[in-house]
Amino acid sequence: MNQSKWPTFIEMVKNKFTVIAEGETNTDIPGEVIKFIEWETGDKEMRAELHLKPKVLDKKTFYSNRIGSGVREEFVYADDETVEFAKFYEKSSTNDDWQEVDMTKFL
Repeated sequence: MNQSKWPTFIEMVKNKFTVIAEGETNTDIPGEVIKFIEWETGDKEMRAELHLKPKVLDKKTFYSNRIGSGVREEFVYADDETVEFAKFYEKSSTNDDWQEVDMTKFL
């Protein structure tokens, strides 16, 4: 799923199910946005997330060969390229945690 299909998916969920929550959140990665929607399907609660983030161009690792020294990583992000992917979750009935759903079982 990509950003152009997301509004169609949201409209389909709103027409067929009861929506619990909808919105977007920012993360600690600069430029990353997570759009989400949660809905009820009778006996289950489902969640869909669309992740939009800049493409990683390079990863720089800073370290020292001394024992006990720390390691630090810096990422270089693209200004004009983004990565888009979707994740789907189902709420566990036992402990109220979101469990990622393998979408291949629905195809």
